[in-house]
Amino acid sequence: MENLLRAKGLWSLVEKGFEEPCEGTMLIGTKLEQLEIARTNDHKVEHYLFRAIDRSIFEQVLDRRTSKIVWDSLKRKFGGNDRGTTI
Repeated sequence: MENLLRAKGLWSLVEKGFEEPCEGTMLIGTKLEQLEIARTNDHKVEHYLFRAIDRSIFEQVLDRRTSKIVWDSLKRKFGGNDRGTTI
């Protein structure tokens, strides 16, 4: 999954996430455009994650707000893959 998200240029959303502005904050111009792009990309990541998991797991993480939170939940549940490759 990491390779797919890296290839799509979306891995940073899983690693770092993105911040929603505080309620009532007015954004204009490029800030608003950047937020819309971040939201759209976050939805793309969620889509890829949800397509890759079983329905029973999907139902457990469906209510998470961002792809980073979904990823972190899956990582906690199944453990991460921190193994390195040695040559």
